[in-house]
Amino acid sequence: MAQNNNVSRDQTRYTRLDFMALRYRLNGLPADTIKGRLFNDEAMEERKLFTAQDLVQWLDKLKRLLIDLALKENPFLAESLQHANRSGRWNNQLMSHLISLGERDYSYPKPEDQLIQWFKPRIASLLAEEGVTRINELMNLLAVRGRGWYRPIPRIGQGKAHAIERWLTEHIDHVGPIRWPREVALTNTVTLSPTAHPWVPLDRISAVAHELDGSKGRNRNQAFCLIQARNDLEAIQAYLYKYRDRPLTARAYRKELERFLLWCVCVRRIPMSSILTDDCEAYKDFISDVPDDWIGNKAPRTSNRWRPFAGKLSVESQRYAVQIIRSFFEWLVNVRYLGGNPWITVHDPIVTQRINELQIEKALPQDVWQKLAGENGILDSVCDAAQAEAEGSLNESNREPLNLGYFTNPRSPQAQAAQMRLVRAAILLIGSSGIRREEAVGATRDQLRPVDSHILSDNGGPRIWELNILGKRSKWRTVYLPARAVDALAAHWRDRGLNLYEPVHHAKQAPLLAPVIIPNTEAARRKHALNADLGSQPGFDSDALYKMMCNALARIAKQHSLKMPTEMREWLLITAPHALRHTFATGAAAKQMPVDVLQKLLGHTSVQTTSIYVQAEKARTVQEVQKILEG
Repeated sequence: MAQNNNVSRDQTRYTRLDFMALRYRLNGLPADTIKGRLFNDEAMEERKLFTAQDLVQWLDKLKRLLIDLALKENPFLAESLQHANRSGRWNNQLMSHLISLGERDYSYPKPEDQLIQWFKPRIASLLAEEGVTRINELMNLLAVRGRGWYRPIPRIGQGKAHAIERWLTEHIDHVGPIRWPREVALTNTVTLSPTAHPWVPLDRISAVAHELDGSKGRNRNQAFCLIQARNDLEAIQAYLYKYRDRPLTARAYRKELERFLLWCVCVRRIPMSSILTDDCEAYKDFISDVPDDWIGNKAPRTSNRWRPFAGKLSVESQRYAVQIIRSFFEWLVNVRYLGGNPWITVHDPIVTQRINELQIEKALPQDVWQKLAGENGILDSVCDAAQAEAEGSLNESNREPLNLGYFTNPRSPQAQAAQMRLVRAAILLIGSSGIRREEAVGATRDQLRPVDSHILSDNGGPRIWELNILGKRSKWRTVYLPARAVDALAAHWRDRGLNLYEPVHHAKQAPLLAPVIIPNTEAARRKHALNADLGSQPGFDSDALYKMMCNALARIAKQHSLKMPTEMREWLLITAPHALRHTFATGAAAKQMPVDVLQKLLGHTSVQTTSIYVQAEKARTVQEVQKILEG
């Protein structure tokens, strides 16, 4: 029904005349006096007011609005405002603050406005349950989840979602355009059936055979369902949309749910919404010994070589799979898609508890890290050698000019030199701050600023910089970078035709790290959206950064012209970006950084997790104890 899709609140417009009248009202002037001094018949009619009492109600409504705005802007004023409102005694300072709030332009929404100011309380409440309370947070939700952003949100269907989108579009001049994510056109979609090979990824399944699609599953809840999912495939898609703003979590959940759906349809031959406890136990047996034809080498999800499993699952992975599926079914029960959760009767596979859940043994030894990343170390040597080769080719035919921040010939010496400077910047960024690779690809220039300090680096610039990072669970935190890491980033920015220290306006929100080599193909240019606006260059995704860094470190390890111990080469061959995070943490613990400070820098929710790095310094402890015992 049309009225159900009316999501926005009716907004009352106020003018300076209203704010002047409110000041009179707060000063205790009678309503008749205010009306006689300020409001002629035309002004009263425009506001649909007829008597002085109507005017009092009008001004009291305005007062409540301004008090709410003042409390949101400065909660510390709550006691003063409440006392003044109860007693009717307003001092000049408090009154002026209230009126100044009103005289700002509240006629149109701003990105930082609370949703409750513009949307009906029911809509604002539903969005608040998703952690969205402001307009800019709503815009970010749409940008991350895409056109189906509303699917996991109970009681917000397609009609209300489109009404919210229309409202945002109507106010595009004030809140900005909706930045929908780039949609990937899927080809070669299939209908999954028991007779099909069970080797089709979830994003290529257009439908499931009707008798197995779960639209009439025996466990379906007959009550009103809170999500718009007609069958099991749509229920999985709705659940995964919930995690579109957490790409690693979404990918892990998608992997386990697509495996389970393929097994239900192609092996068990039963709708997912019809499984019972014995079916759950059968799936546990299945993943404990995955058939060989379900296993294959890593391949693109669009390839016929793709398989659901890359190998046999460890007991830890089996346990993880069961826990994910159980949580998914619990959500289906909560949104009334299913009547019950058969997985609550199923025990997790028994796993031997590890001493350390974090694989901190992958952290580089500090001497290896210093030889790699220290000044005039391996990274600097490789970059200098690449730059020397590039400069030596300036007059040769293979010279390639920078084109809109990219090189298109990966073999050109100039491109190779820029690529090595990118690798150095990425390694120093992660290894000097301990951020995750997902956080590194999301880091932008507008969140980087020098720390206000009189201590300068050797080149006369700030010695320490701070970087705000959006980490796990959508929480911001601040990390710190030495001047050396920032200088490496600046060199990478120069390769992109940008100035890190004094960025132009359109580059202030550019990613700190971005590809410098893009193949000269239409598909690559479309993917990276090449245009003259350098600030709009897209950065890396986390997988691409991971692959680039691992490949570069492996190439460095294999360069026999570089002088380094065999042990160091072996370390570099197995080093991944997350090992650099461990390297930072173990190094900080070894230098006696307080655990609570290290916890904040790493973004851990529990200090116990951070304490593992302190325990990792066992070798140093043993050495100190040995001195005592041998003394």
